[in-house]
Amino acid sequence: MRFRFPKRSQLSREVRSIELDGEEITYTVQRSSRRRRTIQLQVDANSGLKVLVPHTLGDYEIEHFLRNRSDWIQKHYARSTQGADKFDWRDGGVARFLGRDLTIVVGEGRSEKSGRDLSRTVSKSLEGDVVTVTVPPGMDEERKSDVTRDCLLDWYHQEAWDHLKSRVDEFGKIMGVQPRQLKLSTARKRWGSCSGKQSINLNWRLIMLDEELIDYVVVHELAHLIELNHSSAFWDVVASVLPAHRELRRRIEAQQEILKLD
Repeated sequence: MRFRFPKRSQLSREVRSIELDGEEITYTVQRSSRRRRTIQLQVDANSGLKVLVPHTLGDYEIEHFLRNRSDWIQKHYARSTQGADKFDWRDGGVARFLGRDLTIVVGEGRSEKSGRDLSRTVSKSLEGDVVTVTVPPGMDEERKSDVTRDCLLDWYHQEAWDHLKSRVDEFGKIMGVQPRQLKLSTARKRWGSCSGKQSINLNWRLIMLDEELIDYVVVHELAHLIELNHSSAFWDVVASVLPAHRELRRRIEAQQEILKLD
């Protein structure tokens, strides 16, 4: 009697890179003869981003899929690669906002005598140099930290969008340009980027910087709508709006560590 063993799934692996929102992301394409038309993404701290695809899927389809899932990839990739440079989201931690340090205060909502929670939602308030996050009662410290993190990151992103959109609109009128699209970026190496399609990406972490540094990045990227390079003509455009741009550039280069925070 002869036994027929099932054929092993043939796998192939290729390491590639793609630029998403101004950040170059390295990923591994893993092809499988058993996988159907579905594409699966996996992200972890050890192997980074993995893209599991059918062996027949073309390169264009893979890149198109990755660009459509850019927000998800950026979010999870950033979390997997973050090192020791991260926020302390516990009670007493510090959050930076528009160039100043805010003390994080984490409080619990009230409960009735019966034990029923009166506060089942998370809320945030900002007063002076203190940002208070109120969480439902009964959470352990690790859970409190996670909930505080999610609450403040949502707040950061909303504040960043409102502030950056306002500055882009204002400087756009001064410079006579407007981007076709404005997006928040989660890039770990760039404060901003401008594409040939007149689209601008601005890093949400800009909301932590002094307002004049934020303005420098906004003007820098808007200037690329006029000169898509770093020629002398480009710097002339920047200087026409911000004469002290060299000093601002030097100051923002000293803030690179903030790009690692999450």
